[in-house]
Amino acid sequence: MIENILFIGGFPKSGTTLLQSLLDWHNEIIVFPEELKFYSHFYSKKENEKREQILKKTAGILRKKVIDTRFQKIHSGFRDYSKLNTERYFNNLKKMVYKSNNNIEYINSIFKAYLIELTEKGFNPKNVKYYCEKTPGNELYIDNLKKDFPKMKFIYIVRDPRDNYFTYMNRSDFSLEEYCYHWKRSFSVAIDNIENNFFYLLRYEDLIKEPKVNLQKIINWLNVDWQDSLLTPTKAGGFWSGNSSFDENTPERVNSFALKKRWKSLSNKKIKRIESYLFNEFIFLNYDFEFSKNYISNPMDNYYYRGFSNKIKKIKSLWKS
Repeated sequence: MIENILFIGGFPKSGTTLLQSLLDWHNEIIVFPEELKFYSHFYSKKENEKREQILKKTAGILRKKVIDTRFQKIHSGFRDYSKLNTERYFNNLKKMVYKSNNNIEYINSIFKAYLIELTEKGFNPKNVKYYCEKTPGNELYIDNLKKDFPKMKFIYIVRDPRDNYFTYMNRSDFSLEEYCYHWKRSFSVAIDNIENNFFYLLRYEDLIKEPKVNLQKIINWLNVDWQDSLLTPTKAGGFWSGNSSFDENTPERVNSFALKKRWKSLSNKKIKRIESYLFNEFIFLNYDFEFSKNYISNPMDNYYYRGFSNKIKKIKSLWKS
């Protein structure tokens, strides 16, 4: 049973899928190709319900994106899982899950069943050092992760909150206030854990600008070997066209176009509010301000911040209740 789990987290649309795809075919890391959402969806459920949900979720992911929508373009790129025997995966997982009695065993069952499929594709299970799972928001359950997997490692990827907002709001009904509250809540976990050896903070922009340099740092931190496969995005070892981080004409490589500041199309009012409320985070992450720092150097005296902050407080109180 492997206890070295590598979790990837961060706010949605911050680059978690990009990082997952680049680690996908490293022969010392088993990367489940889709989000398990184990801790956000299953963790607190009763055992029988938990087992049923695990089977439905994990097997359903591969079935849905292989059989029903194979080669169709979905919001985070093409998937081709046609070479995976999803029925065998489901049957093996079912046997293992019903012999499992705790979260550690459940997670290991998912990866063991998946590893059988990768072995058929030439993967050597003897080389495996890490299981890797990516779900945006994993960081919110970091205390549970540490409790279940004391040897775990965590990569938190963060993106310029203005670009993150521009991308995320196309798929969310969050107000700007709600977005800023949840973004800040997510990143606060990084602040709390930045000095811990198990925690790695990665800026999305750095990964896009210099993928090899930043992946080499991650590989060194994980104490695994460099492999050229790290520069090619894949899902279950198969071709993956990527999302906005990749060039449609050359999808096999990271595209610097993703560094284009699309947030520039936001209204000045929205930009000011994001920069004001997340002022300290901008400083910490070394993101440039669109508006003069003198204008927002004391956010509490800033008109945008004062009104905005009151709305945030209301959201926070409703969230806690």
